[in-house]
Amino acid sequence: MPEVPFAQVQIKIGKKYSSGDPMILTRRTIAILEDAGRDVGKDLVDGVVQGSFHPGNKNSGGTHDKGGVFDLSGSQGLATAAVEEALRNRGVAAWIRPKRLNPDGTLKWGLHLHGVDAFDPDLSEDAEVQVDMYRDNLNGLPGARGPDTDRPHPILKRFPDPEEDDVQLTDMVRLKKWQERFYQGKEISVGSLLADAAAQSRRNKRQLDALATNVADLASLIAKPMSEEDRRRLAEEVAQQVVQMREDLSDADDDAEDTPDDTDPS
Repeated sequence: MPEVPFAQVQIKIGKKYSSGDPMILTRRTIAILEDAGRDVGKDLVDGVVQGSFHPGNKNSGGTHDKGGVFDLSGSQGLATAAVEEALRNRGVAAWIRPKRLNPDGTLKWGLHLHGVDAFDPDLSEDAEVQVDMYRDNLNGLPGARGPDTDRPHPILKRFPDPEEDDVQLTDMVRLKKWQERFYQGKEISVGSLLADAAAQSRRNKRQLDALATNVADLASLIAKPMSEEDRRRLAEEVAQQVVQMREDLSDADDDAEDTPDDTDPS
């Protein structure tokens, strides 16, 4: 059996359908979503409400049966012109799908963004039809064919495959030593580790900013004439502040150590 190319490896993204089945994307699709997400400042992978390899959804007409296709949540603010443009600029035939009802008044689908990676090698036939419709400046709805009114409408250009050495935010890593609230041998995603490190950095920066302010105040006071008693009192005050800052940092580390780890993917 031939080895699956790295970019086409299927990844469970940690979300499930109501049936309990996991949502799946390929590494290539994840890389596109992460890159576009950086442009718009949003986590697009987290906003996926229907992934690839999800056959049997009659509302999707077979487009999600194979690879390269995804839907993004409208309720999370991802069905926007900015997200659509970012994806189109990465070779994705993307359309904002407004809420639509069935003839009997029941909900056919809610507001979402539908995307098809035009250069994915494993598209279903229905998804390939949508790509052709995009290139013909159409709306990608074979049953309700019409012009694509969304703008801009760039020519689709291939997004490069992720390389095997590239680190993805969804990759799992096993820590070798204690760090933050994660323990030796604990598996977490790269994204979770970076988020936790960023939070710790912001906390440390606030402490360092406060210390820098105290040092600057001390330097300005020392430059002024004062009695030995005042100098002694000032030195004691600064020492007390440093001690308090150390205690605050120690308490923060203790709280982090006692916090239950909830980073395991479901």
